[in-house]
Amino acid sequence: MTDDRTVRMRVEIDAVDRVAELESLRDWLAEVDQLRGLVRSVESPPPSHVLGPVVDSLEVVVGPVATAVAASVVAWVRSRSGRVTVRLERPDGTKLTIDAARVRGLSPADVHAEVDRVLKAIEGPGEQPE
Repeated sequence: MTDDRTVRMRVEIDAVDRVAELESLRDWLAEVDQLRGLVRSVESPPPSHVLGPVVDSLEVVVGPVATAVAASVVAWVRSRSGRVTVRLERPDGTKLTIDAARVRGLSPADVHAEVDRVLKAIEGPGEQPE
């Protein structure tokens, strides 16, 4: 499911238990029908005291499913109870940060605006949703 609008975004998380939060977000996104098969863990070599690779970030294929990605990431961030920050980065270097403390208590109208803000960052300059 790729086309000329396909973009692979990097997703990083700042949290007390970063790896557990990355795995939680990966699992959350995998439950979204439109995103199944479009999310993968990116691993880095382990530090000397750890056995096996460590999940470093996620890679999400977006394009025709950009709205589903934006809405799902915002919903996941809002569900977090601790200090969690998600950073999305496009291949062109465009970055966006979503902080759980900021979005947790948003009104429905503000949640919609946040999803729009994330969607615009995902789509990048000059790209329009269908």
